[in-house]
Amino acid sequence: MERVIIGIHGLSNKPPAPVLRDWWILSIHDGMASIGLPKIPFRFELLYWADLFYPQPLDVTITDSKDTRYITHPYKKLAPPLNSKISLRKQRSRRRLEQIEDQLLKNDRVLRSFEELADQLIKLRFSDLDGYLNNKTGYGDAVDRPVRDVILERLGNLLLKHQNSKIMIIAHSMGTIIAYDLLMQPDSFFHADILMTLGSPLGQPTLADKFAFENPVLTKLKTPEGVDKWINHADLNDIIALDPTLGDDYAPNSRGVLPEDIFIDNRYIWEGSKNPHAIYGYLQTPAVAQRIYDFLMMDRSRLSKAILCKQAWFNENILKPSERRRQQSPSRPEVLRKHKIIRSKTEEFDYQAST
Repeated sequence: MERVIIGIHGLSNKPPAPVLRDWWILSIHDGMASIGLPKIPFRFELLYWADLFYPQPLDVTITDSKDTRYITHPYKKLAPPLNSKISLRKQRSRRRLEQIEDQLLKNDRVLRSFEELADQLIKLRFSDLDGYLNNKTGYGDAVDRPVRDVILERLGNLLLKHQNSKIMIIAHSMGTIIAYDLLMQPDSFFHADILMTLGSPLGQPTLADKFAFENPVLTKLKTPEGVDKWINHADLNDIIALDPTLGDDYAPNSRGVLPEDIFIDNRYIWEGSKNPHAIYGYLQTPAVAQRIYDFLMMDRSRLSKAILCKQAWFNENILKPSERRRQQSPSRPEVLRKHKIIRSKTEEFDYQAST
């Protein structure tokens, strides 16, 4: 059975769809290579929706950071990880903060105040999400239809197209909201063998409640029925994934499937500035690369696996698809800064959200 990976990008404007598609594939293969795995070829579909919110895509050739088409965080190949272990102390501290937040949100008065703040934050900082949640129209296919309807339709068509294949959905940032939204629609028949969420804001109850089908405080949100496995990866410094664990926020589906939370070290850095929310960093982490590789090898015979590995060697050494992708979708040259940029919490929030 064919394996298909469906990627769903996150917030903010993006480069053209063909470029973004190449950058996702390059990052996935870079991640495999960094831990000594062969670059297994795979079928990849990108749910591209930035064209519905922005009249023009970002342009990698633009070097003026004040230009609205400037790419703040382009693709880059990261150095192999030296140590990817996450501090246990840091993990315990973050879990304690989540417990305090959960206790506070059980108070109706606190919850209402928190929801009001969340609404203001979404309108001020996340125009894409605000437009999505409030059924606003946009550009292209969404000029006379709610953007949300068009995006869900696009994702639904992709899932129907590959309904006879094994499917892994890899969703990043706001893309995790889109994936969950479609999979939890009433009477949804859509299926995904694996749902992988990266840097997801779905742990925030006030945000999830905007499109939830149950009250996330009184009765937990559920894992979608059509999901066989849900893996959630988050960097503890990722501000967008403020609540990085989803396993304690979601009830299992009828088959007992719960989100499996994995803390990782997103090592993306561009021109001296780290961004633990960047998609290219997430895709190149050892944990994510290993899970993608395992999906591509899932339920295959020894012979089939051996053939795939041979094909991977032939592709990279003879056909050289990675080299061709880098040529047809080049990244902007990186210029290392002499001085480290110090950002306020608000500036850091906006910096990560622009990924």
